[in-house]
Amino acid sequence: MRRLVMPISADRSPSDLPPDTSDTSGTPGTSDTSDGSAGSNPPPSDVATAAPAGAGWESADDPFVWLEQSETKRVSAWVHAQNARTLAAFAHGDAFETLVQRLVDDALSPDQLVIPTRRGDWAYDFWQDEAHPLGVWRRARWVDWLAGTAQWHALLDLDVLSEDEEVDWAWHGASVIEPAGDRALVHLSPGGGDAVVVREFDLATGDFVADGFHLETVGKHSVGWIDRDTIYLQWDPSEGDTNHPSVTRSGYPRKVRRWSRGTAPAEAPVVFACDASDLSASASYDIECGRHFAYRSVSMEDGITYRLDGDTWRAYDVPLHADVYTWKGWLMVAPRRDWDIGDTVHRGGALLAIREDAFHAGSRTFLALFTPDAKTALTGFQTGKTWAAISYSDDLVSRTRFWQPPELPTGLGSPTATPAVESELVLGSGALASGIDLGIGVARARDSAALDPDAHALREMPVVAGSETSTWFIDDLVDDAVFVLSNHYLEPPTLWRGDARADDLGALERIQQLRASFDAAEMTVIRAVAHAPDGTAIPYWVIGRRAVIESAHRTPAPCLLYGYGGFEIALEPSYATSQGMGWLEQGGVYVVANIRGGGEYGPSWHQAAMREKRPVAFDDFVSVARALIAEGFTTSAQLGIQGGSNGGLLVAACMVRHPELFGAVVCEVPVLDMQRYHRLLAGASWIDEYGDPDAPEDARFLSAYSPYHRVAAEVRYPAVLFTSAAGDDRVHPAHARKMAARMQAQGHADIWYYEETQGGHGATPDPRDGARSTALVYAFLWATIGKNGR
Repeated sequence: MRRLVMPISADRSPSDLPPDTSDTSGTPGTSDTSDGSAGSNPPPSDVATAAPAGAGWESADDPFVWLEQSETKRVSAWVHAQNARTLAAFAHGDAFETLVQRLVDDALSPDQLVIPTRRGDWAYDFWQDEAHPLGVWRRARWVDWLAGTAQWHALLDLDVLSEDEEVDWAWHGASVIEPAGDRALVHLSPGGGDAVVVREFDLATGDFVADGFHLETVGKHSVGWIDRDTIYLQWDPSEGDTNHPSVTRSGYPRKVRRWSRGTAPAEAPVVFACDASDLSASASYDIECGRHFAYRSVSMEDGITYRLDGDTWRAYDVPLHADVYTWKGWLMVAPRRDWDIGDTVHRGGALLAIREDAFHAGSRTFLALFTPDAKTALTGFQTGKTWAAISYSDDLVSRTRFWQPPELPTGLGSPTATPAVESELVLGSGALASGIDLGIGVARARDSAALDPDAHALREMPVVAGSETSTWFIDDLVDDAVFVLSNHYLEPPTLWRGDARADDLGALERIQQLRASFDAAEMTVIRAVAHAPDGTAIPYWVIGRRAVIESAHRTPAPCLLYGYGGFEIALEPSYATSQGMGWLEQGGVYVVANIRGGGEYGPSWHQAAMREKRPVAFDDFVSVARALIAEGFTTSAQLGIQGGSNGGLLVAACMVRHPELFGAVVCEVPVLDMQRYHRLLAGASWIDEYGDPDAPEDARFLSAYSPYHRVAAEVRYPAVLFTSAAGDDRVHPAHARKMAARMQAQGHADIWYYEETQGGHGATPDPRDGARSTALVYAFLWATIGKNGR
């Protein structure tokens, strides 16, 4: 995909989403009141009462704020005691250990699906098995992999490296220099958090490059090749201090440096920067067109894309909410909100194309490559050698449209100079000074390049029936070959290979299908609709045994409802590996709700639940829960809800608002304290999504639903399992810690907490640790909502 520079995705958790296979190269309710405090230093019981709705924050005092200090002995003792209590209650017995082993065997199976990344003549892959639980980065000849005769050569064994350096390294990907392909910039995370170290790796010798491009201090760094001896460096020397001048208040680098080989990072000149109140700044070099681009991420919604013109960064004259792509002399613009240009209104979620030279000359006559309606949503844009792929969702069915524009005169997109700005940039009123030109007010020249739709080839790829499919180009510098991955909740993933140039786009070569992880012979999937209080239809998927799902007279069963509802992230169907083993095989029903706040139906679906409208997502989720009960799938006592990250906020808020509706809650790596979330780790990056707790008008609606402030002693809540990870450097584990401590102090006995000692916001480096955490969740659920319906 030739998106110029990707903005920071501050809330994209692997635990929240189906696996991203576009770059695989690297890239329990038993009541226990014997120890309600579950710690050697129990939190005080004089908790503040919840603030009345609409009154703002009642007090800045927080009796559990000490749980934000992860490195203290007091916090360590509290976490240890909580973990011991939770594990003693649920992590035992033959069924638990059997599930753990099945999950481990599945994660480390020799029959895993291999989806390599192609770089020139080589196929790159990151592989984990019983001998390499932390993983090995490896490669094989591409032609051999295609022929099924790959001889994999280990490049970097993380288990060996971790033992040698006494650090549990997690793989965070590698960038191979093109076209030479003999060096790589490797990203490694200690423990699995977002912060990494960077090391240059010699692919010929299999060693790290002596005196190469190395960043050994852990930080939220990002690097990218310009040439063999020069890279763009987004450097984070803050060591987690969001007040450090080199990072934004969200904790991401705000300066881009041009780092030359043989020099220290601090000596590298700053060539681009953003304001400290922004999210981040980044830059990249596109080898295909020989051009430099930069991106100023103002917020999760807004940003400014720049191109290097001589020694000056010039902004693309598009709205802040629009994404920009360039390819072969064409400019593509994807606005998130409606964009008025004269008498024309381009809908938010559209994809528009124009010749780049015409755009810079003042033309605003676009060809609409994709225009959404109420049921369709743009989901991606990628480019191959001569064709581009427009991915979109059609009423929750994934589709791909291939586009080939007419060839343009040579000379467009020719190489430009490298940045010459060598001093720190001075920030002006909303724009960047010192050689930065926003380009606003460019002359509106006559339309010198009217677009002829007949000159553009557009082809629809056939849908793989009954499957969710993802399509991406394998190597856009080589050809137009594509990978297609198909799967669904009960369908193991299958990898196919096709070509955008083929006469028959449906003629796909089947490469490999993942073996089934669980027995789905008696199971089925249906799609249903609930209606929100405002009448909006909310789709949801129901997965379970046919005898339960399709019966005219259903017998209610234990049911687990999953949701997310934020940041324009769509919950697309994906193979239910752990759910199948831990829940469905035992007779449980699994449900996924496609509520507003997500991206299932495009930007408007997301915007319907942003900021003060966040309760819309809660109402949608509750509507699905009530529909499940009304349709006889389950009962309130048998209904559990699960969500992680923003989804953790979702399930906690729904629990607080409707405690009688649920029998159990699994709240994972959650955001819960809406008064202090923006002061913890990357939380400031979500103000655009949630609102600013320090602004009185925002505080009123945030305090009205903040789970940490709305939970009350006199209310009877369902059993709750809060989980987090000590290494989570995106959502602070204090959210879950403080919520568990407050509810326990209020006298709620069936409140459980477990904190993974390894891993960040997503998966743990070692699948064996993740397997025990996953099994713990299902043990909790069967002990609560499953005990009367199993």
